Amino acid sequence: MRSAWSFRSGNAAAFYPGDDVVDIVAADGYNQYGCPQGNAPWRSFSDIFASFQSFGAEHGKPMIVAEWAVHDDPADADHAATWFDDAAAQLEQWPDVVGVLYFDADRGCARWVDDSAASLAVFRAMGADPYFNPSQTVLPSPAAG
Repeated sequence: MRSAWSFRSGNAAAFYPGDDVVDIVAADGYNQYGCPQGNAPWRSFSDIFASFQSFGAEHGKPMIVAEWAVHDDPADADHAATWFDDAAAQLEQWPDVVGVLYFDADRGCARWVDDSAASLAVFRAMGADPYFNPSQTVLPSPAAG
């Protein structure tokens, strides 16, 4: 797993051992806007993860967004909700991204899904969407073959 930034900067390729040994590609990325660690601009989910998705697609690998998060925008209570909504729409355009795990934490920059009622509602709607919550398919064990 690499940070989404390492795909954008081109550094991830140096750590990629080859298609013959990699089954899945993963990355983490965050909208750092408003975090005390710096003066980061507001960045969309697409902007953060587009290079990662392109890398995985070029290598024919399924992908997991292993960590993703947004910091609340105190100037716009609906900004995070819109960010979640845009992320969901983008992920539906990237079917090779097979999993996403939200990083709901505060390590110097709170990234709670419930910073506002609107962001929690959109996040819940995403989780309830059949695209992100498909019915389970149980595959037979390889040993049963």
